[in-house]
Amino acid sequence: MIDRPDESSHPGVGDADLSMEDEAFLDDVFDLATSKLLNGEPADPTELVSERPHLQQRVAHIIQLASEVAGVGPVAISHAIPGYEIVRELGRGGMGSVFLAQQLALAGRLVALKVMPHGAALSNQARARFRSEVEALARIRHANVIDIYDVVDVEATPAYAMEWVDGRSLLELIDYWVAMQRPAGADAFAMCLGGDLGDRPAAKLVAQWGKEVADALVAAHREGLLHRDVKPANIMVRRDGTALLTDFGLVRDEASGLATRSGAFLGTPAYAAPEQLRGTAVDARSDVYGLGATLYHALTGIVPFGHLPPAKVLHAVEVGALRPLRATGVAIEADLQTIVETAMDVDPARRYLDARALSDDLDRYLQGRPIAACPASTWSRIRKFSRRNRSSLRGALLGSLVAVALAIGLAVYWIGQARIPAQFAEFVRSAHLAMLDPSLDERMAVMLHDAVAGPGLQTKGDRDSWSGTKVSAALLAFDQALSLRKDDSVRLERETLVLAQSLSSSAALPDGLVSVAPQTFTFAHRWQQLGQLPDTAVSFDQMTRSDRRCLGLLALLRGADSLCVAAWRGLDLADKPDPLVDAAIGQLYRQRGQPQLAWPRLERALEHFHEAQFLTVAIAEVALECGDPDYALRMLDGVDERSDVPYDAETRVRADALFALGRTAEARPLYLAHAAAGNVPPSSHESLAAFFESDGDYERAFHHRWRVQLRWPQRTGVRPSLAALLATWWAALSVEQRHKLLEHSVAVPGTFLDAWLLVREELSVAAHGELAALTNRFLPGTYSLLHLRAWPEDRARRYLRDAFAGVAPSEPLPSGPLPDEPKIVPLPHDMVSATELLSQGFDGQPANGACQGAAVDQIGRVVVFSSDASNLVVADSNASRDVFLRNRARNVVNLVSVAADGGAADGASELPAVSANGDWVAFYSSASNLVAEDVNGDIDCFVTDLRSMVTICVSVGEQGLPAGIHVRPIHPPCISQHGERILYAQQAPAGGAVLRLVQRESLEVIWTSPLPDARWLRNACYLNLAATTVFATTTDARILEHDANLWMSDAFAFDVGGGEIKMRSEVGGRAADCECRLAGIVDPRWSLLWTMASNLVTAPAPGQWQLLLHDRQRDSCTRIGDGLPQGLAVREGAATTGERTVFRVGGTNVVDAEQVWLREGSKLYRLCGGEGARSNGGRTQGLAISGDGQLVVVETATSEILAGVESSDALPRQIVGLRLRR
Repeated sequence: MIDRPDESSHPGVGDADLSMEDEAFLDDVFDLATSKLLNGEPADPTELVSERPHLQQRVAHIIQLASEVAGVGPVAISHAIPGYEIVRELGRGGMGSVFLAQQLALAGRLVALKVMPHGAALSNQARARFRSEVEALARIRHANVIDIYDVVDVEATPAYAMEWVDGRSLLELIDYWVAMQRPAGADAFAMCLGGDLGDRPAAKLVAQWGKEVADALVAAHREGLLHRDVKPANIMVRRDGTALLTDFGLVRDEASGLATRSGAFLGTPAYAAPEQLRGTAVDARSDVYGLGATLYHALTGIVPFGHLPPAKVLHAVEVGALRPLRATGVAIEADLQTIVETAMDVDPARRYLDARALSDDLDRYLQGRPIAACPASTWSRIRKFSRRNRSSLRGALLGSLVAVALAIGLAVYWIGQARIPAQFAEFVRSAHLAMLDPSLDERMAVMLHDAVAGPGLQTKGDRDSWSGTKVSAALLAFDQALSLRKDDSVRLERETLVLAQSLSSSAALPDGLVSVAPQTFTFAHRWQQLGQLPDTAVSFDQMTRSDRRCLGLLALLRGADSLCVAAWRGLDLADKPDPLVDAAIGQLYRQRGQPQLAWPRLERALEHFHEAQFLTVAIAEVALECGDPDYALRMLDGVDERSDVPYDAETRVRADALFALGRTAEARPLYLAHAAAGNVPPSSHESLAAFFESDGDYERAFHHRWRVQLRWPQRTGVRPSLAALLATWWAALSVEQRHKLLEHSVAVPGTFLDAWLLVREELSVAAHGELAALTNRFLPGTYSLLHLRAWPEDRARRYLRDAFAGVAPSEPLPSGPLPDEPKIVPLPHDMVSATELLSQGFDGQPANGACQGAAVDQIGRVVVFSSDASNLVVADSNASRDVFLRNRARNVVNLVSVAADGGAADGASELPAVSANGDWVAFYSSASNLVAEDVNGDIDCFVTDLRSMVTICVSVGEQGLPAGIHVRPIHPPCISQHGERILYAQQAPAGGAVLRLVQRESLEVIWTSPLPDARWLRNACYLNLAATTVFATTTDARILEHDANLWMSDAFAFDVGGGEIKMRSEVGGRAADCECRLAGIVDPRWSLLWTMASNLVTAPAPGQWQLLLHDRQRDSCTRIGDGLPQGLAVREGAATTGERTVFRVGGTNVVDAEQVWLREGSKLYRLCGGEGARSNGGRTQGLAISGDGQLVVVETATSEILAGVESSDALPRQIVGLRLRR
């Protein structure tokens, strides 16, 4: 069972109530998550918890633990190791530094002391995994494996002592042998070692070393361990000629899933097996491949694939394009060639079964007996040569049947190619280039979990990465190509592009793919119906290549990146290069943390899209991540100032490359210019943090590390890096500076102490004693900071001075509830005077279809909503969603979305909004018969006068006719107090969306939002009562140049008349440091904010969502939900009058326990919902409250709320009114 020592500090994560099966399941989750993270794959908690949903919180914590264990990095030794005296450094690698040291307890025995990375010292969990790793390695007792002597588990720097080898690495021996002109005998090896190796041939000696290393691997595999980095540098040879396997820095324990990490990917490219580069499953045969590659290098003096540039090495390994040994010019016996080439076969099934089989064959060779491996057949060699040298075979005459067949095939192919006009190929290339997104990496990094209004559905897993302009350009290029020549593949690509564009609307999808790519069309149809990416499993094995390519392209254009990679996997390895697939998959692999796979694909794509300089920068970045900053700089030298590279990425990557090469003076001005540009994307935060930390500017480094912690807390190594920075910052300050830092942090949330309290539970007092002891003394828990900040400033400073001086404070810090924490009014209470079923039909029964999107007027007289029900009004026969009105005074339901002739609407109507005076309703509809001359076939925005029941269209064009909004709406329009102005969203010509404010009587557009390609979040657009100010939330940082919350959502207020823009998510002069969205507006004083910000109020758990009521008059925020019972948390969805706020509450895991609560002043009331309630087809969702605070409207299917309704167990979602007492 894995050791989880710190789980008791996390509510609900303790193990006392776990069954043995749950314990075993959590162990398996830890192993699987660690394995995924180390192989560059995400560890999805929803996937891992599907078997046991009650363990959701524990699984999330386990994944965090796994990410920290997998994310440790290198550090040099900073102080003495007890029991050892350091002599000198022997070397340094990704997994730490190795020193020659004397073991004092054993008369100064020389040992190699490996000091583990700083991350292991920071995390108790990582330390425990380190000890487990060393113990696993200590199990190997073999003459050809370096012995481990001792584990040094000091708090600050864990280390272990192992045998010091008086000899040379095999890499050094090979280099010396090559320098001596590759003599046939062993003299060169002997001279390098300084020993006697006899008179054996060099090849025989290499084979002997290979057998010894194979025997070492047999011993490791027997213990369930995979080495995964067998190469000449990791093999030591003693003076007597004995080979030893060392450096298990990438070892993997198959039994426990334990793995360690020492680089951007696992292994060294030239020696790594193809399955390692692909990130697929590895086994003992992967180590066999590594040893085969090592023997290849040792026998020839040539690194496998060493004649290729770095990026092509990766692709060559993947496809097995190895130069045969006989072609290297070095004389090697045929049997030894066969052994090496069998070990290096690209297909694991054709390699030696295990290291024992390889060892036995090497022994047979050394004994002069026949080997077991069979050389490749002539036909097999021809096929392999053909795959590697397609271009060189053109026109060749081999004089055999195979040659004739190849020549005929090539001739036919080139004759066909010659008939294709050059213009056709160029048009297709232009279309492909238009479909690629230069900003894909950054867009993926900031992709939110909410839908936004843009040129698509914009839901989770559905990001539109291309603008309307680029769509038009791609379609035009396709049409030009097809006008020159009919081509089925190009036609399919065009149809897929049209299909992807059509998902934005509710209109019928074009059927051009029905017959050729049926699964793609079916999947798209389901996608449109759900309004989000379907979770339906796709069987790619059953799909044709055309169908897979179409589905992958659809996924790419809609932002379903994992689906794109899955659909196109293997297409990028086809004989004929596919530049579009290479470019897209290369970008996606780069974002998924697999640079070794991204590099060769991006290189091939750039050869085709030579002008796409964003690909050049992407190649430079992956080269840097693969450890080649020189190559990165050479690539960047070709990028000009007018490049298409967004967000100044070229500057950042160039600075990173210079920094990696130690050229800090050259990197500094680039980093400073990039930080000052005011448009810093997510990928820059870590780069800037690393630079500022190395430069001693810890405050600025903290700013960037804290942003990453808040927004991407699951990213590997985030928390240990933050903790290390805080400790370094503290150590660099004087006593006076420390005092000032703490005083500032007590006064301002989201600063040093918030970060320290977040990470300190994982750190040991011994490792960071002074800071840990100080905070433990005056802030014993997270809530202590809440209490301290609740005190008057002078009182807090006195307490801080006493604690800093080490004396008992004159006034102890209180515990328990905060002074202003609201109190729960226990049930039963009389806040709810009556419950009304507002979605009651003309027959007295509840609605027989789902109801949603309720809105209420100022006094609670009129409630509007949309529904699929057919029994709300008489003769509702259109079988489509309609908008309905409940008049509470008359106790009747009326149909609002009525055709101009009084009949039924011929399309769906939804998302209604009602004016404060209750006389006007605005809504969206795809119906064409609500008004005359609506022939655009699109969704429009309509307004109905409830007094006359006359409907007009407000989304009109220059001629005053319905023009359509060209996008499927995802939030209601807004309407002013008396219905004279309406705000709606419309797709902009350049992509994105534009908000339009229309005067109802004249249909004049009196205001449009800035930046017509901005993205506006759903349910986050509002009007004040007079419609003089628009409030909206966007992820676009260009709205305000000084917006500090870049690449995250922010709330803004737009003055309709004067054009002034103000940030609405600013409190006390501090802009939100993380996501902040509007959840409600009460003009002009109150705002509801749904935010992850840590600096607006003190956050008990930084980085988690919280609901704040912002009082702009007092410039202060109140956290809604304080005082709730333990185990309950606020969920998104709230409404407020300023004095009264209603909000949704749920348990950590139990959906059925969802509740609706009311906060009024210092009191909390549970209005409805609770344990024991059942959910029928949906949770409690939409909330609304009348302006006078007397009516709460709830959209729900929870049985407790619907108690007393006949057959409530089978009801779809209903609209319920809760009448509140004054």
